[in-house]
Amino acid sequence: LGCFTACDVFENPPEEQPVIETEDNGLTAITKDGLTIKVAPELISAITYDNVRKEFLILNTVDQAEYWVSGTSTSRIRFSPSCKESAVLILNSATITTDSGSSPVLWESDLKKLELKVQKGTENSLIATKNDVPAVESINNLDIGGGGVLNLSSKNASCVVCDKFTLKGTGTFNINSDGKHGIKCKTFEAKERTTYTCNITATKSGIKADGNPAKDKGYVNILSGTVRINSYGENGIYASSYLNVGEGDSYAFVFITAQDKETALHIEGNKTKSNNGSSLKINETEVNF
Repeated sequence: LGCFTACDVFENPPEEQPVIETEDNGLTAITKDGLTIKVAPELISAITYDNVRKEFLILNTVDQAEYWVSGTSTSRIRFSPSCKESAVLILNSATITTDSGSSPVLWESDLKKLELKVQKGTENSLIATKNDVPAVESINNLDIGGGGVLNLSSKNASCVVCDKFTLKGTGTFNINSDGKHGIKCKTFEAKERTTYTCNITATKSGIKADGNPAKDKGYVNILSGTVRINSYGENGIYASSYLNVGEGDSYAFVFITAQDKETALHIEGNKTKSNNGSSLKINETEVNF
């Protein structure tokens, strides 16, 4: 009898399955394509991997469930449209680069929200290299916070797309859109008493909040932290409702660099600064309103 190999039996050898292991800290880890997601043991069955789509699909069933992500990969993370509870994706030295028509991170549920929490002391990147694909997209709401560094990048697409966008934490968040808006949302809010720095570079608007004011949307409310915007096209900040900077004993600092100072702010409603310690500058000149 002659010898034969596995390739003689399988014309196309089966794909390797994800590796599932129990960690010393009690979490369960699933690893595939260089990316590891660690969760509480009871949540591991909610994560599957699709070899064709190159994605981790998560069906979140526990409110505020935490998913720790690390490693370097070209596989995206997609939360199922069936998710009925909010989830926290903790980025812990993770880099995801997609070259297909899919965002590195996608929240497809129209309920609740996704929070990206950047672990302190780590640098993380979500990069969409294909045209018209955001780096992060949420059908509903999206929070970004934590204490580390997060780099988001897109090509010919708004870098972040969601309904309500919320900033918080102490980290540094770099958002770069080569072609469209930095953040495209219905409302934009930065929480009070935070010290984050958000750097936005965009070909069009840095922040575009175009929700319906009649539904209490369309506002940009920066209560604290530092926002730096380099806008080369439409507006530094566009709001179909109002713009507010600062709140009580929380101070916000907004710096806009724009080619046209006159169109750097496009605010349909009122513009307010809620305390004397906050600042908004366009091309290094303080704007009083």
